[in-house]
Amino acid sequence: MNFWLRFLIFALGLIAGLLLLKYVDKIVYTLGKSEWAEQKLGTGGTFTLWRFGAVTLIVICFLIALFS
Repeated sequence: MNFWLRFLIFALGLIAGLLLLKYVDKIVYTLGKSEWAEQKLGTGGTFTLWRFGAVTLIVICFLIALFS
């Protein structure tokens, strides 16, 4: 895969992940809480789930940039 395409994927994933981390409160209040996340992860589980997803997105984009 081309270097610039890998860099673009990483940069977009990093930006998207950081924006998710920054605005997780507004996202949860807009979309509502997940009953599954609240039951399985405890109080605030929806926020934790969104944060975990954002960090996972950043890590996956980083790994794609390194190993593809």
